[in-house]
Formats: sequence, C-alpha cells, structure tokens
Amino acid sequence: MNKSTSISGDCGANFGDGRSLLDNYAVKENKPSSQSNFEQQQETRDKLDESRYDRANIGTENRQNSNFPHNISDLAEIEPEINKLRKRFITCIGKRDEFTQIELIVSAHVSLEAQLTEAEAHFISLIKRGRRNEIDIKINSEVQDPISNAEDLSRFLSYYWTDLHKFGHHLGLHLSSHVSSVFFFLQNNTSGLKHIIQIVQAYEVAYKNNDSLYRASPEMNKATNIRPTVCSHLYQAFKRKSMEDFKIARYDFDSNTKTRNPSDLLPVKVALNSLTHLVSDMGDVISMLTECFPPDWHVHLLWGSCIGYVCSYQILRQVSQSTAEKFTRFNVSELLDLVGWVENFQTIIVNMFPAIENTDLDHRGFVRSRPALFYTKEAEVNEEAALASLAWVNAMFNEIRNLSQNEFLSRMQLQVDRWLLHVYENECIRYKSNVGRLTTSLCEDIFSLVSVQIGIIREHVTDGSEALVKALCMVFRQLKKKQVESRDKFLTDVETCSAAANDFSRMGDLCDEVMLLLQNECTFPNGSFSLVEHITAQLLLLFSTDAVYVAQYNCVIIFEPISEAISKDLFQKDWELILTENELILTLVRTIEDYLSDIILYLDESLMNKLMDTIVKYTVLFYLKCLLMKTSPHYDKKKESFLYPERALLRMFHDMRILKEFFNNFADRFPSIENTVAKEFSLLDTVYECLHVAAGLSKGSKRKSILLLLRKIEDVEYTKLVITDLWHLVAPHKERSLSQLILTLEEDMLLIMPEKNASTRVKEKRRKHNILDIRNVMSNEEGSSNDLRDNTKSILVIEERQKVSGTVLEDVLFEIYFSKDRKKNTRNVIKGRLEKSLFSISKFGTR
Repeated sequence: MNKSTSISGDCGANFGDGRSLLDNYAVKENKPSSQSNFEQQQETRDKLDESRYDRANIGTENRQNSNFPHNISDLAEIEPEINKLRKRFITCIGKRDEFTQIELIVSAHVSLEAQLTEAEAHFISLIKRGRRNEIDIKINSEVQDPISNAEDLSRFLSYYWTDLHKFGHHLGLHLSSHVSSVFFFLQNNTSGLKHIIQIVQAYEVAYKNNDSLYRASPEMNKATNIRPTVCSHLYQAFKRKSMEDFKIARYDFDSNTKTRNPSDLLPVKVALNSLTHLVSDMGDVISMLTECFPPDWHVHLLWGSCIGYVCSYQILRQVSQSTAEKFTRFNVSELLDLVGWVENFQTIIVNMFPAIENTDLDHRGFVRSRPALFYTKEAEVNEEAALASLAWVNAMFNEIRNLSQNEFLSRMQLQVDRWLLHVYENECIRYKSNVGRLTTSLCEDIFSLVSVQIGIIREHVTDGSEALVKALCMVFRQLKKKQVESRDKFLTDVETCSAAANDFSRMGDLCDEVMLLLQNECTFPNGSFSLVEHITAQLLLLFSTDAVYVAQYNCVIIFEPISEAISKDLFQKDWELILTENELILTLVRTIEDYLSDIILYLDESLMNKLMDTIVKYTVLFYLKCLLMKTSPHYDKKKESFLYPERALLRMFHDMRILKEFFNNFADRFPSIENTVAKEFSLLDTVYECLHVAAGLSKGSKRKSILLLLRKIEDVEYTKLVITDLWHLVAPHKERSLSQLILTLEEDMLLIMPEKNASTRVKEKRRKHNILDIRNVMSNEEGSSNDLRDNTKSILVIEERQKVSGTVLEDVLFEIYFSKDRKKNTRNVIKGRLEKSLFSISKFGTR
C-alpha cells in the first residue's frame, strides 16, 4: 500500500510539472547529445522490439522458457520481479525516455502475467488428470495446506495475481493521467500520445488473446487490461474540454459587464458564439484524434457526443426560460441567431455522422444525464448509443429551429404589416422629372423596407437556410396582400393615377432585380428557389397589372365630366335638330385632348400606349351606351325614337368620323392606335349598318346585319335586346316583324355563337382572373323584385381586377339592361333568363 501511495504521488507530481514530459522525450529521441547516448537508445529500441509480445504463441514460448515455473515454489520469483519493475517504473518517471522505459516495463509485466496464467493452467491440468500428488510433493514451506482441487489452487495463486494487478493498476493510472491531457498532446506532442496508445494496446492485445485461448473458461483470463481506465479518463477529458469555452465565456462576460448574473445564464448571443467556436472546431479536433487513436476506439463518436450533449444542454437552458414555447424573451435578432446556429450545427453534425439520419431514436433523451456510451463490462464504445444520442440532439434541434423560426416569422409578419400600412396609408412625396414624369416615394419606401428585411435575415442565417426562404416568401406575400388592398386608394385624380402607375411599374422592375440578386448571391435549398420564384413572379405580375390598370383608369376620370356634360343630351331632340355641327362630340374630343396634353407628360410611354387603346374602347362603348339608353323607358315611342331617322343617322356618321379622325391624329406618336381605332369602331360601324337597314335606308339584308352584330356582341340574348332597341330607335312600327325574324334566326344564331351555360362562364372567370368564390350566390333568393335584381347584379358583375369598368362590352350591356329606367316587361324577360342562369350557377356551386 505504501508503494501504491508513493507511485500515485509521483505520478501526480510529474503530471503537474510545468515542463512537458513528452516534449522532453521527443527532444531526446530527435536530438541525441552524444554517440554513446545514441547507441544506448538504439540498444533500448532493439530490446523493445525483441520483447513485443505475440499472445497467439505465448503458451509455446513460455513452455520453452527455462524459467517456466514447473512447480509452485518457482512462483516465488514473481514477487521479486514485480518489485524490480516497480522500482524501474518509479525511476523512469519524468525522464526523457520515460515512455520507452514504460513500454519495456509493460512488456515484462505482460510476460509475468502470461507465465502465471500458463502455470495455473498447467497445475489445473494435473489436478484434472489425477496427478495431484505431483503438486503436493513439490510444495515447500510456504504452503501451509495441501492443494487438493482447483479452488485451493486459485486461492493460493490469488496472492500473486493481486500483486500483478496492483502494479498494472498503477501503470494504468499513470498513463491515464497523461491521457487526461489529450488536448495538450494534440497541440504539442502527437507522437507522444501515439506512444501512450501503443502501450495501452499492448495490454489490450494480451487480454484479447487470452480470451481466444481460454474461450471455454473465461474465468481463466486474469490478464490486466488498462483500456477501460484510460478510456474513462479520456471521456472525462472530453467532457472537461467541451465545457471550457463556457467557463471562458462566463468569465469574459462577467469581466466586461463587471456584474455577476445570479441565474448563471449567459446571454443568447454570448452562448451561441461559444457554441459556434466549439462546433466549428469539432472537425479539426476529430481529425487530430483519429490520427492518434485506433479506429475501434471510436473517439470521433465520443467527442461528437460530448459536443452534442453540451450544445443541447446549453440551448435547452436558453429555451427553457421562454414562456409557453413562444420564445418570448428572445428578440428578433436572437431568434435569427438561434435559427442560424441550429442550421449550421445540423449541417456539420450530419456531414460528420451521416448515419444519424437513419438512426431510430427509440424515444431516447439525454438532457439530464449523459448517454451510456460504453458497454457495461468492456471499454468498447457503444456505437449504437452514441449515434442515438447524436440523432436525438439533431431531432431536438430541429424542433427548436422550427419553433424559433415560426416565432420569428410571426413577429416579422406583424412588423412588416405595420411598416407597409405606414407606407401605403401615409401620403408619399411626389416628384416630377424634367420631362414631366410623375412619381412618388412609394417605390423606394417599400423596397427599402424589403431590402432591410432581407439584409437582416441574411446577416444572421446561412444562404441555404430554410428560414431565409420562408421569410422571403412571407415578405413578398404580405407585400402582395397589401398591394391588393391598397391599389384603389390611388384612383382619385389624373396626377395621382399617373404617379401611381409609374410607381407600380418601377416596383415591378425592382421586384425583378431583387429576384435576380437573390438568385446570384444566395444558395437556396433544393426545390425552394422555385417557390420564391413563383411568389415573386406573382408579385411582379400584380405590379405590372396594377400599373396598367391605374394608367387605364385615367379614362374613367376623363369621362366623368364628359358624361355630366353631354350624356343627357346626346341622341336627344336637340342633338337631332339643333346641334347640327356635332357640338356634343366636339366637346367630348376637346375634353379628352385637354386631359391627354397633361397625361402624356405624366405617364411612362409604355403605359401611355395602354391608356390610348383604353380611351378608344371606352369612347366607343360610351357612345353606344348613350344610344341604347335613349330607348330604355320603352313607354313612349315618339320620345324614344328618332324624329327623323335619316337625319339622326347622318349626325351619327359625322360623330363617328370626328372621333376616328381625332384618334388617328395620334398615330405619329402611337403607331398602333390606327389598328385599335379600326378594331373598336367596327362595333359602331355594325350598329350604324343595322340602323340603316332597319330604317330602310339601305338595301342590305336584315338577316345579315343581325348575324354580323351577333359576332360583335358574342352573346345571343344580348344581341336580341340590342337589335330590338335599334329597331325601336328608327322603325318602331316594324318591331313585330322583327320578332318574327329573330325567331327564324334562332337556330342560325346558336350555330354561330353557341350559348354557354352559366357554370362554364363562372369556371372560366375563376380560373383566369382568380375572382371571388360564388358558392353563396343564391343567398337572399326570396324577396322583392328589387332585391332579386340587386342580388343578381352583385353575383354576376364580379369585378375583375385587371379590367377597368366601362371597357368591357358585356358589362356595359348588363348595366344598360338592368337600369332602373328599363321598361318593366323587358326587365321581366331578362329576369327570367337570368334566373335560369342562376339555377345553373347554384348547381355548379353545390358540386
């Protein structure tokens, strides 16, 4: 016991020496001071090579050895040999050739254990063969009682085994003390660490060879195996090292703040920085460890499990302080830091240990205690348990990432909504360029916000982060939502509409630029870029569509004063008899010209082309609407018909001529307008031809003119109503014969333009324009005729976002024939037709 105490004390003293023992060893090995010293080292190495022990042949070698103890009295030589080895061991500690001497001592110690093992096996063999007397004869005075069986022999030999095991234990403790400083050796003397591992393996080889020799009797294997002790110290060293960074971070934080946090909880950023340092160095550490340790030690799993445990413990401590899994104590920046750190950890850990992705967790958790990484009786690492611990850590971090990511996105959405509301609702600064283009600060305000949000995200997470993808989608989705809600607030006057149209167009361009920038600078996870691309494409389309819509809406503003000025007088008695110089149409033309003189300066040229086409279409439909509204009461034929149809048609001809000439005069600046005029005015030309035929002023065919009008209107029912009104204007006395003609043309009209049922129309509109759901179209079915009319109008006239009111022929005709001034019996006819359509719509909605 005194020797044991002395050795332990020496080991501790030498281990605590400021000078590296292995450094001294390496110095002597690489720089011999003299030729004699070199020869001495060479002789030592030769002895070491000769004494390397091959346990597969140890029985044969020992039997051939002249010192083999053929009788029990020879065993007495073991104790003096152990004492010699113990003295040599104490003497070599701290010397330059310490590990070389220890390896020779270990070789001799393993040889003594092998001799004792062979002697025990030999004596047991004698007992089993009934030759016990041969043992009794050779017993000397040291044995008090005769050995009659194997138990007596084992009890007698236990004295020698105990002495051998004590010495082996002391050697193991001494080597373990050096292994405890494994990271010091990795940085300063890897060759010395490799030498220690070779010594440990010498014991391990002897132990395993004994297992193979005495497989039938495992209790016979009493050889020393110091690997469990060394591995235990190695694991403890790993645990200490994995916690060092937090001790340093704790000290640095307390030193900088000059305070002591009673909760002993590091700030999130400080903790994550320490963990980042630990995780980022994991690959280098594992690479250095695997160079020094054999593969069957699985040191990479030991180190990885320690890192995983420390990281999970520290992160869970941070998270456990939040309320109801809402991470309420974290700010947005800390949430992003946490998401980014987890994603970086998962990338590293999966790359190093790909097997964890296919490991069954089996509900294992290692939060309160470290996993059992070693098998119970052996020093081998339990690879399954180590991988399971890493897989659990990975899954746990995945859950934390999702929770923190969702909390971040929720907060970010609220923040983005507030900022977008502030930008859209407040009045923006209006700018006017040198050429007169109007813009506002709306575009810059919105995309500066988008850029700030993207910059914040990219600063804290990796480019391939899922959080980056979700945040980008959320920002663009909220921007799209706010744009949809806020577009119509800009439809106030010409200046505001023009500026907004230019802004929306620029926003579409910036959206495209942001997408290209993200595509070039960011690395998106597989398949996620298509999602971002899809959402930005939708946003780009929305901005482009809104820019065109707001630009085209100028025509509505232009025609507001025109409608007030001339709509009540157009096609009335004074227009027919007194205003012979087409004064009303000249008023319309001059008003449009006055507005266009300013809008041409305000709007971008591409948008101006769209506006000019819309104004032409709006003018044609406005003129047609005023014409058909003359017949709306259907009470008094004298008031609702032209007094002099021929004069009225002449006036119409000159009105149409003036309008065409006015728009064609813009052909130099807008070359496509001539085609637009020809296309849009073809409807008025067809109406004019029908009136000529109805009045009997043309030899054209009534049948042909009606079918030609059908091709323009593209609806059989509306064509019937329009043609009836046209006959009512110029030939009211021929309406009965017209009804008969329409009946004869019914089949031809349906062949030319097959009537679509209501469900098909609804399907097309919902698919193309993403309009509102109409499954509740039959609400409020019962009630007065006015309620039915209002409900029908709200159902069928669904505002299509990209179409300006008054520029669609079907909408204009719907407005005309559901006017309050329309004669009751005519409304009833239309009502019956639409009730039939509503029945089809209701069945479609139910399906």
